[in-house]
Amino acid sequence: MSPKGSTESSPLMASVSAGGFWRTNLGLFIIIGGDFCTSLSINFYNSWLMRQVPGFDFPLIYTCLHMVASFLFASLLVFGFRVAPANWEQARALVLRIVLLAFLRGASIATNNWSLMYISIALNKVIKASVPVFTVPLSILFERKRYSPYKIVALLCLASGTMLSCVSLSGQAADAKGILLALISAAVGGSSIVVGAMLMGKGTGLGPVSVLLYMSPCQVLMLASVVPFDELPPFLDFVRGHDGSTALYLAVGTLLAVAFNLMSYVQLQSTSSVTSSMLGNLKIVSIILIYEAGLRPVQKSREDHELTAINIVGYALTISAGLAYTLLSLYERGQLQGLLRRVGRGGTREVGTEGLEAPLQSADPPERKRCLGLC
Repeated sequence: MSPKGSTESSPLMASVSAGGFWRTNLGLFIIIGGDFCTSLSINFYNSWLMRQVPGFDFPLIYTCLHMVASFLFASLLVFGFRVAPANWEQARALVLRIVLLAFLRGASIATNNWSLMYISIALNKVIKASVPVFTVPLSILFERKRYSPYKIVALLCLASGTMLSCVSLSGQAADAKGILLALISAAVGGSSIVVGAMLMGKGTGLGPVSVLLYMSPCQVLMLASVVPFDELPPFLDFVRGHDGSTALYLAVGTLLAVAFNLMSYVQLQSTSSVTSSMLGNLKIVSIILIYEAGLRPVQKSREDHELTAINIVGYALTISAGLAYTLLSLYERGQLQGLLRRVGRGGTREVGTEGLEAPLQSADPPERKRCLGLC
């Protein structure tokens, strides 16, 4: 075939190749899109419920229901689909670590939902992006891990960006309370990541599904023991004053939690840690952009402090530092180079090599920001 003939056939070959690419990866794109949509949906729904529904000030009860949903989801995977074992003897041997992890993650989720009563979802996500700032020192102390100077610089930028994002010229008490709760959630969540990494480390035989099965009942009991003394009386008054709408609010939130857990699990098993890490950053950026560009002008929440130039710089610095930290982690583990090679060869599908009961993996396992049952 002449060079001319080869040149003329190249558009057709490119079209066939593109069609094959989309057919081959259609299922993967649906999974990633489903995970992305359910994550954004539950985040925005939680923010709307806590801030826009008058009188709904029950983060502990709401979190408790999510923990029940997580337990039912884990039970379905373990006893229904048998994707993970239920070793009760092993659970008893590690009961103290499991209880500690349950307390830390339960406290992280509860304080996160609580903070949404006072600050916007955008500011909440920027603060929660600072989790590695709290995780790394604990990881160095308890796991004896070492981090490169580049990562330390990225963490310093991340901390600086978070502080700039929290600057409020209004001085409202609600801003300060919401920021404090979000920082507590990030700090406690960072601690839970280290404890979880140690619990699901080599030799334990535990994976995320089994841990979720053991941990969820502990979280429900802990939260339920506090609710009667704090939220139960006003919650009963709220139920009496809102007829069936309360059940609808809780049912929608619980269904979204189940959908989020399901899609997170499927996504983690269908893609590599590269995809999971990058999706985590993309979700944070998307939530911030959607809220600041679309929802903030519509909602006009009086509790929101005015976004200043300092806040915008802080948002940009936090997002950039978080992305840099993720890319550095991928580069140091050799995964970024592998991704670039696959893209260069035209093969973009990334199938995870971890088993169904393998510990959650990411760009840097102890800094895993996303986990089943967390939102």
